[in-house]
Amino acid sequence: MKKNITIVVFFIFTFILTWLGYKTLIFINYKVDIEKIGNNTYQPGEVLKIIRNVDPDQSTMIKFIDVYYKDLEGNLILDKDESKEEGPEVYNTYYIEKEDEKNYLATFKVGKSDFNLYDIFSSDEIFVYGFQLKSLNRKKLLDKYNLNNDNDIVRYVIDHRDDEVSIFSGTDEIKMNYFMKTFAGTVIPSSILHPIEGDYKGYIYVSNTNLYYEVHLFNDSKHYVFSFINNKGQDYFNLEDVKEFIKNVQFIE
Repeated sequence: MKKNITIVVFFIFTFILTWLGYKTLIFINYKVDIEKIGNNTYQPGEVLKIIRNVDPDQSTMIKFIDVYYKDLEGNLILDKDESKEEGPEVYNTYYIEKEDEKNYLATFKVGKSDFNLYDIFSSDEIFVYGFQLKSLNRKKLLDKYNLNNDNDIVRYVIDHRDDEVSIFSGTDEIKMNYFMKTFAGTVIPSSILHPIEGDYKGYIYVSNTNLYYEVHLFNDSKHYVFSFINNKGQDYFNLEDVKEFIKNVQFIE
């Protein structure tokens, strides 16, 4: 009887040691490398609920491919050298009240892109923005945590920004913590990150100095980018201007 108990205790003890060894290896292997990616340089911003203007003045609307947006105030000059008409990313770049190369109030860019955060996060590429990632099934993790698009990813990154894990955390939880924090630190620029909800889906990067506002809007699988960049020392654009601009965006179905 004592011999059987000893054998059972031995197997239980061996199992615990093996489990602790395995979880310790997983924890060490998928530890977020703060020195390489930085310490979460983005800051969570408030969720912006934006309601569409259902009756904009059509005489003020500008068409870009398959989206309408309200024309901006001021003298806009298209810079063809800084615009692109073909490829996976197309865009127009405008200078506002430009006198010469250095003297202008702001820059406005409107574009459409075949790329999005979800594509980057779910790809099998181990090098992202020059950073080598550890091997894991990223698509499987995204599916498990029900992250199906950019909006889901942005909300998850913000909601779990300060999560901590240990060897007692689940294996997928440890991997997901490494995955999301490493990608967020690598892909998301140093900025305030605002999710967009309401009649629009997307997010806004706002620089910490309020120098630029980069809006990403989605209409099903279509991805549009609107950039509002103040020239140094200027405050032509602010967040309220950008929110008002989004209200008048109309997608062509």
